[in-house]
Amino acid sequence: DDNFKSGAWGGWFGTEFDAVLDLGGKTYDNVTLGMLINKPSDIFNPIAITALTSEDGQNFTEVAKVEYPVELQSDPEGIKDYTLTFPETSAKYLKVVAVPVQSKPEWHARKGRKGFIFIDEIIVK
Repeated sequence: DDNFKSGAWGGWFGTEFDAVLDLGGKTYDNVTLGMLINKPSDIFNPIAITALTSEDGQNFTEVAKVEYPVELQSDPEGIKDYTLTFPETSAKYLKVVAVPVQSKPEWHARKGRKGFIFIDEIIVK
């Protein structure tokens, strides 16, 4: 559900979310992050998400990156999925990096301050 206090969400304040998944050589071509948006509680959309692959878990190559504008005050809140699609691969490791808002917009009560990102799942297909 969209209760960020439930314990089902992981939150990052002002720092990047960074996860490395061992996919064991299975074939895949996209990754989705399930994220929560609750702007009154300082939880915004990511401003960028990057997907990188690797065979050794040390040397990664960027396969997709999407940058997002900071949400407007009028944009709907709730649970949203952010999907990155890239050329099919069977690389053993997939690294996903999501960057939170570094300066909340002028309309926000705490304008200019960093924001949270909240993630509850990563789906790889």
